Amino acid sequence: MHTDKHGRQYWLRLSLALQPKSPTDAITRFAKLVGDLPPRERSLWTKASCKEFDIGVQAGFERGSGEWVLEPKLVRTIADLGAQIRLTVYSPLLIIEENAARKRARSRATPRR
Repeated sequence: MHTDKHGRQYWLRLSLALQPKSPTDAITRFAKLVGDLPPRERSLWTKASCKEFDIGVQAGFERGSGEWVLEPKLVRTIADLGAQIRLTVYSPLLIIEENAARKRARSRATPRR
């Protein structure tokens, strides 16, 4: 969970504790959580100026590709919640930088002989 304040507006980002198998699985689980909110909390959701389901994809270096289909029923579920869909593709360079930082940290932690 991540929260932030921009001027007079608050921003909240939530993620599922367990990695979903697919965007459909994630959205279905989140939609159920929103649908099951108690009336007061559901009112806060309804009053939010922007609601979105962000599908994050880590780009890689493999030659293959991945494809996911969002069925019309799922898209309607999102629309019924007053939300939109965002697709975020994360650069593979982030993985390279993280691996390099880990390698540097390990080399500093290893005592020299």
